[in-house]
Amino acid sequence: IGMTARYIMRLDDACPTMNRKYWDKLEQLFLDYDIKPIVAVIPDNQDQSMRCSVEDTAFWDKVRSWQDKGWEIALHGHTHEYTTQDSGIFNYNQQSEFVGLSLSEQRVKLQKAWAIFQEQSLKSRLFVAPSHSLDLNTLEALRLETSISVISDGIALSSYHEYGFDWIPCQLWRFRYFPFGLFTICLHPNTMTEKEFNVLESAIKSARYSIVSVEDSLVRNSPKSLLSQFVAFLYWRCFSLKKFVSLLKKSVMS
Repeated sequence: IGMTARYIMRLDDACPTMNRKYWDKLEQLFLDYDIKPIVAVIPDNQDQSMRCSVEDTAFWDKVRSWQDKGWEIALHGHTHEYTTQDSGIFNYNQQSEFVGLSLSEQRVKLQKAWAIFQEQSLKSRLFVAPSHSLDLNTLEALRLETSISVISDGIALSSYHEYGFDWIPCQLWRFRYFPFGLFTICLHPNTMTEKEFNVLESAIKSARYSIVSVEDSLVRNSPKSLLSQFVAFLYWRCFSLKKFVSLLKKSVMS
């Protein structure tokens, strides 16, 4: 696959009760191809859907080993529990751990989450919001309670600077061919199947020289390009249209 775009791999929902079978398989795959992914780690998981195995008492040792390998450890919310039905800045999902909460409430959550990372000697510069849902209060709380400077989210063709943070776009959940641009492929190992893993492995073998690290992808303090703004505009218009058609179908069927 003659890929000329650049790709970042992101693994979501690392926690002590994660699906270790596929986390271990992905770790070995990434080591084989010298891939340095983003790993979104839940500081204090309380989401029952993430309880895929018995608790791993060596979990934080594992996270530190990823950090030592040069993998990017991202703060993935606090408890990963959805408390509101808001989507925030991005209109992906109608559920959030943060959106709609007051600044003070969000500060408390992020203060606790950050304290856990500090206790575990994790040096994180990235934030990954559960369900892609965050608002301006989330960003302000991150500024006040952490040293995080990069957000993994958004629709664009390159990294950009907005709201005082550098953003690395996150637009894909599996490999797709693009002639140019920067794309994050967001994987969820806890719900992965053998077929999905095999397809991913094949794609990585073909695209190995197009997969880059966070450091290689960052264009610090650079505003979103006009082309990226146009692409984001088209994306959200199409996304909104699909949601409208879906709601219309549901109303007709009911």
